[in-house]
Amino acid sequence: MKRRDILKTAASGAALSWLARACGPGPKPPGPDGGGGPQPVTALTDGLSLYDDFDGNGNLQTIDGQPLAVAGLLSSRIWGGTYGTEMLENPFSSPPSAIVKGEELRASASVAAARSGYILRVTNILNSFMKVLLSNPETIDFPDFKSLSADVLLSSASMTANGGAGVDYHTTIPEQPPGKSWWADIFIVKGVSGEAFLMGHYTNINTGSTASHWLGPAELDTWYNLRLDILTRRDDASLSDEEIRLDFYVGGEYRDSLFPEDSAILLDPERTGLGPHRSLVVWSEQGSENVFGYFDNVRAVYQDRIE
Repeated sequence: MKRRDILKTAASGAALSWLARACGPGPKPPGPDGGGGPQPVTALTDGLSLYDDFDGNGNLQTIDGQPLAVAGLLSSRIWGGTYGTEMLENPFSSPPSAIVKGEELRASASVAAARSGYILRVTNILNSFMKVLLSNPETIDFPDFKSLSADVLLSSASMTANGGAGVDYHTTIPEQPPGKSWWADIFIVKGVSGEAFLMGHYTNINTGSTASHWLGPAELDTWYNLRLDILTRRDDASLSDEEIRLDFYVGGEYRDSLFPEDSAILLDPERTGLGPHRSLVVWSEQGSENVFGYFDNVRAVYQDRIE
């Protein structure tokens, strides 16, 4: 597909339903104040590093050989915004919480029980979207993004007719009225007619610029490794200095690419607002029923203390 055709690709109905989610411009959080004595020396890992497998592995700190991840827990040192989450140990031995239907537990037990250790469930409760933020680092600019991936399962007990689960990268562009969101993501989607499929996508809500690629059919209650890479000229010399390429992978296999508009703005950290931040996301059409997404084996850039 030619690049001009990629840019003209219309977003699916599922993606467009998410376009209306509320998001206003936000300032970047302040940096470290430099107080408290010497600061630890850190370096960003490559994007394929283990961020958290929920079994106590991830965010390995070279200085002491210890991980920041904690088994069966979303460590506050590497995660944020954990409302609507629950860590489950396989097999599903604990009773469902009050907000989770018994049908949901049974629907996903057979596939989830095949995995060892803990997995993360994110429940979207009559809301447009639920995010669990990666926070080491909390914000990460486009050239440093490199890669974000996770094993993702969308439960068949998700009653929505338009929703999904996957990984997301999100910022705002204050200089473009009304200064709202730009985001890119890769998802398992349950469409309006109940079919499941895989989708790579980006949207600038300010300009109405949006593009998506159908990445293949999918099955509910099935694990997929979903991966979003962001490449700049320092990663690929064929790109210009003001160009970004989004690459989408499923199960480690390259599926497709998109070239966002407004790349020159996105590459300049002084011209973006909120974040940018990365997250695991479960979403649905506004006001529709619950969605249940499962996540495991997250890989992404993190800050390694090296001395």
